[in-house]
Amino acid sequence: MTVCVAAIARSGLSIIGAADRMITAHEVIEFQPDSPEMGLQEGGKVRRPTKLIPLTKSAIAMIAGDLCVQAEIISNLMSGLPGYDLGKIIDIRTIADRYRNAHDTLLSRRAEQEILSPLGLNLNSYIRRNKELNSELAIRIAKELDEFELPGTETIIAGIDDDGAHLFVIMNGRVSREDITGFAAVGSGYHQAESHLMVSGHSREVSAFKALYDVFVAKKHAESARGVGEQTDMFLIEKELPEPLFIYQDTIISMLDERYAAAETIAKETNKMVHAAIEQRFDDLKREVAKKEKEVGGDKPKQAE
Repeated sequence: MTVCVAAIARSGLSIIGAADRMITAHEVIEFQPDSPEMGLQEGGKVRRPTKLIPLTKSAIAMIAGDLCVQAEIISNLMSGLPGYDLGKIIDIRTIADRYRNAHDTLLSRRAEQEILSPLGLNLNSYIRRNKELNSELAIRIAKELDEFELPGTETIIAGIDDDGAHLFVIMNGRVSREDITGFAAVGSGYHQAESHLMVSGHSREVSAFKALYDVFVAKKHAESARGVGEQTDMFLIEKELPEPLFIYQDTIISMLDERYAAAETIAKETNKMVHAAIEQRFDDLKREVAKKEKEVGGDKPKQAE
């Protein structure tokens, strides 16, 4: 239960993303760490949001769903990518496909461990000895393998390559490209986040500053969904930047929070004024109708007794 949302800006020269810090583990455990601090660099702490994973210097994985499964997938994915410090630009589609392959590899391995290993089999021996197995057992194994699933995972691969900015969404191993819409969201709050970006008129051509605020507000709207945390971490990827710029709760986001709260207060006051005006208008209409009914009633001739 979470939300990750990303949007393309400046006609493909920038990508802005936001995520909460709510973490799901083993499908049932949910918690929200107070700080995203991880790692060391130049003797000091480097803050890395748990759900925003730098893959290269121009690509980030935004992860939702079961963190334990995601950790294995990301580890497998990273082992096949050039070292982060090398700064090599990789085709974003290639990264998305490698993520899907890492997901499918983990799916096969866990299915083997949970279904075949207790029977003294592995995938190779199962295929080799399939015709030797009791027919009922063979059918049961085939059904269990076909229906086996990992705990749910949802991921956005956001990055810029030589062709510009790209957004790929991977839902339980299925890949879709969201470059044309220019935004994407995953997690339990995806609907609220995407709805705001649609209503706000987001497009790939907007400025990075407008996209930054729109993505932030989209994440705030997503907080109405079950399991979305209130803490926010964001990032900016641009062709001109040497690596992703991470934006944390105690920096620009604090200012965005203040502006958002002020805008919400103004909106609530405006709504109150509109509601009062509507109520007044309905009262006026009721009085007008009552007056006309009274006038019509007074003009009717009296009936003879």
